[in-house]
Amino acid sequence: MVARATYDLAAARRIYLQVFGMVRNDRSRAYKAGCMAGILRELDVAYRIVPYVCGTAQGDAWHYGFAEGRNRARWHKSRVRRMT
Repeated sequence: MVARATYDLAAARRIYLQVFGMVRNDRSRAYKAGCMAGILRELDVAYRIVPYVCGTAQGDAWHYGFAEGRNRARWHKSRVRRMT
């Protein structure tokens, strides 16, 4: 049996800060909110509904951010598994 790592809000915040450090501040608020929601969802910390209307620029940005957040969190989880 493989031990499952448990994650909390602090772990999600660390991943978020790795994505949006000093270099990538040029993204919209909707994109960043989606990214954080994707990280939280992938780490099973929380689940949020889409706060924007689908098909709008903000809705699209949120969805793309959500996808990036989930991908970053998956990458982080795979690294943690390899180290243990």
